[in-house]
Amino acid sequence: MFTILAVDDNPNNLYTLKTILSEVKNITILEGLSGKDALSMALSSEINLILLDIQMPELDGFEVARLLKMRQRTKNIPIIFLTAVFKSEEFIEKGYQVGAVDYLTKPIDDNQLINKIRMHQNLYQKQNELIELNASLEEKVALRTSELKKLNRDLEKRVAEEVEKSRQKDKVISKQFRHIEMAELLVNIAHQWRQPICAIGATVQEINDAYQHNELNEDYLNDLVEEVMNEVVGLSKTIKQFNTFFAKEPKIVKFNIKETIQKALSWLENEINKRNIKVNLEVDGKYQISGYPNEFSQAVYNILNNAVEICRERKIEKGQINIQAKENLKTNMVRIEITDNCGGIAKEVLDKIFNPYYTTGNRERGKGIGLFMSKTIIETNMHGSLLVENTANGAKFIIEVKI
Repeated sequence: MFTILAVDDNPNNLYTLKTILSEVKNITILEGLSGKDALSMALSSEINLILLDIQMPELDGFEVARLLKMRQRTKNIPIIFLTAVFKSEEFIEKGYQVGAVDYLTKPIDDNQLINKIRMHQNLYQKQNELIELNASLEEKVALRTSELKKLNRDLEKRVAEEVEKSRQKDKVISKQFRHIEMAELLVNIAHQWRQPICAIGATVQEINDAYQHNELNEDYLNDLVEEVMNEVVGLSKTIKQFNTFFAKEPKIVKFNIKETIQKALSWLENEINKRNIKVNLEVDGKYQISGYPNEFSQAVYNILNNAVEICRERKIEKGQINIQAKENLKTNMVRIEITDNCGGIAKEVLDKIFNPYYTTGNRERGKGIGLFMSKTIIETNMHGSLLVENTANGAKFIIEVKI
């Protein structure tokens, strides 16, 4: 129901208003005979529109409007001034200034008044519909928010569970890393030791043969002992170097890129020579980065070893590995490219080769974890990046790290 408060100190005028508005459906009309009545009734009742006369004793319509607009409860009630006296532009302007939404002068056009009443009635109805819609939306939002909170809690729980699973998996992988690193160490030591041990064995056999044929004298024996000791020193040096190579470093240090790559190449020297692989190292000796040199060398070693193994598997007669380094002054990064001519990587597995335990061949070394280790070292420990792409003749591994 739409409630109208009609205020006029003349009862006959109120009667006339009620008669005119009888044509409007769904309205209730309350009557006030003074400005005080208007203030009292507006504060005590739910009023949707006020029809307010201006010329009244004690409080005129302008003052009543001003007081209504000062109160929180009544400031938003629309006011239409009705007057037979104050018709000049000056008073009309004042009426709007004190807060009226309309200003009608008498004699009042019945149809005009009825149309304005219906307009405010429709506006009131739309406002109520909007309030109901907002309430409905707020209820839906509250319900959806509650559902989202529950979903977030469930998601956080699942994430926590998956993180814990991942942590446990990382522990397993870390443990297997150590086993694989040890296997790599033993395999490489075996490669490095095979020739010196054979040489020592041959020298010992030669001493025995010389003794049996009475050819053993002091000078000859000293020469043979010197040969054996040289081989023993070489074996000892191999152990020491491998121990340094695989040692875990306690802190970050600044190191030379070229020297670290050369160290990695030294452990593949026998295999590189055996496979007749040509290595071109084009790295400026000035490049230095901060990190873990042994780990970085191991990461490079795994990439180089991968290239050597692919050359062996594919029986590449003239294998070639090119290692280049370029500095990017804008990003303060150094880009290291390791390129081979061993045929590249199949497109369907190109995005998988850094996965743990993934391998494209039946290799005894690495068990498919070498490249994964390299990516972990470069990206996690060195805060750089390791990517791979194919070239016309082979694969290109790209390392980028801060200078």
